[in-house]
Amino acid sequence: MKNIMRYGAIVVAQMAFTHVLYAQGTLTGKVVDNKNQPISGVTIQVNGKNEGASSQNGDFSIHAKSGDNIVFRSVEYQQKEVRVSTLAFLRVELLPKQEALDEVVVIGYGSQKRTNLIAPVSKFNAENLDERPIARVDQALIGQMSGIRVKQSTGVPGKG
Repeated sequence: MKNIMRYGAIVVAQMAFTHVLYAQGTLTGKVVDNKNQPISGVTIQVNGKNEGASSQNGDFSIHAKSGDNIVFRSVEYQQKEVRVSTLAFLRVELLPKQEALDEVVVIGYGSQKRTNLIAPVSKFNAENLDERPIARVDQALIGQMSGIRVKQSTGVPGKG
């Protein structure tokens, strides 16, 4: 009887060890928005680990195991954390962020809020552009904003 109990304990231990081995692997799934549209560029990462993945047309694949917390991050959507119970296909829905932006001014090397600027800002109004005979974009800027100089460096037609 003791041998049977010992043998049974070994089988149970082997089964538990096998279960742990198969509980690790690749988790696949799809990230969608609230309109069921796939989202590309979502960063997917196992919480506490440095490795991660990115969604391509909503599809993703990442190494994980049962019990891991998977974090989904995107600039346009709210962050979501999902606990993995099994390595079955995972469908995750992200909700859009509800943030209001102040007026943003685009500058040559980044962007700033208009309230943070100390230099004057010029605006280009393109309403009456169709009335002017222009062949290139740089010609549209001539005389429209103060501080802007447009220089034609060649006389070849079509060259700036």
